[in-house]
Amino acid sequence: MTRLASPTSYLIFRGFLGIYLAGSCLLRLDRGDPWWLTLTLVALSIGAMGFGWGIQKPWLSVVLACGSAFLWGQDLSVATSSSLAVSAVMLGTAFVPKVSFKTNISEWTFPPWIFYFGWFLLALGYGLSGSTLGLIFAPLCFFRKTRWFVWLIYLVSQLANLVSLSLGDSHAASTIGMIVLHLLTFDPRWIPPKKSQQKPVIFFDGVCNLCNGFVSWLVGEDFDSNLRFASLQGDTAKTHLAAGSQTLDTVLFWADGQVYQRSEAILRIGIHLGGVWWFLWIFKIIPPVLRDVVYRWIASRRYRFFGKSPTCRIPSPAEKTRFLA
Repeated sequence: MTRLASPTSYLIFRGFLGIYLAGSCLLRLDRGDPWWLTLTLVALSIGAMGFGWGIQKPWLSVVLACGSAFLWGQDLSVATSSSLAVSAVMLGTAFVPKVSFKTNISEWTFPPWIFYFGWFLLALGYGLSGSTLGLIFAPLCFFRKTRWFVWLIYLVSQLANLVSLSLGDSHAASTIGMIVLHLLTFDPRWIPPKKSQQKPVIFFDGVCNLCNGFVSWLVGEDFDSNLRFASLQGDTAKTHLAAGSQTLDTVLFWADGQVYQRSEAILRIGIHLGGVWWFLWIFKIIPPVLRDVVYRWIASRRYRFFGKSPTCRIPSPAEKTRFLA
C-alpha cells in the first residue's frame, strides 16, 4: 500500500495545526466579548496547544473541530474557506491512529482518505476564493500528475501574500491556514529517493541510544526500504569498511563503494530517503568543517545525554530483512 505520510511528517503537521488554531483563538480575544466567549476561546487555545504537543484523543479532535467551527460562525467576518477547511481537517485527525516519533512505520498507517480529503478541501478553498489563480488551477488538484505543480504554485502565492500582510490581519490567519493545509497534502512521491546499484548501508554505534533512536526514525521514513542498517560492532562493518575506519564517534554511510561520515553522511542519507528530506542537501553550501562542529559536539556527549545500552539493537521481526549482521 502506498504510504502518503510518515509518523514524523504527520506529527509536524499536527504541531503546526495546533499552533495555528491556538493562535487564531488567542488573536480572536477581545475585551468586549462576553465572559463565556472569552472562556471558550481560552479553553480552545489550551486544547489546541495540547493537541499540537501530542495529546492524541479522538474526543479532543472533535471538540476542537466543532468549537472552531462554532467560533467562525459567531463572527462571519473571519470565517473563510481556509478556517472551515481547518475545522474539517481537525475532525479528520480523530481517525488517525496514535503515533509518536518512536512509532515503527510497519505498525502505523496514515489513512489515505484524509490525504485525499485534504486535497479536496484545497481545491474547494481555492475554487471558492474567487481569484483567477484559484479558478484556473483548482481542477488540477484532482489529478495526481498535476498536483505537484498546483501545490507549488499555491504555496508560493500564499507565502507571497503572507509577506505583505500584518499578523493581526484576518487575511493573514486565512493565509496561514492554507499553508498548514499544504503540509498535509505534500506527497513524498514527488521527490523519489536516489537509487544505488547496491542497497546503501548505514553503520551506527549499536549500543548508543541516540544512534538507535536515529535508526528507528530512519526505518519509519524509508518508505521504499531503500536502506540497510548494520552496527559498527558487527561482521558486516568488518567486510565493508577499511581497517581503522570503524570509529564509533560517527554514523557511516556506505553507498556504491564510497564511505561518508559525520554531516556528509547525514546529507547523503537525506537524498536516499527522498521526499522532503531531499532538501537537506541545501546544507551542502555550508563548509564541512563548520557542519561537523555541531556533529562532533553532540557525538562526544551522546552517552552522557542519551545513555548507553548494554547490548546492540535487536531488530523487530518486521525489520530483520533490513538489518545486516
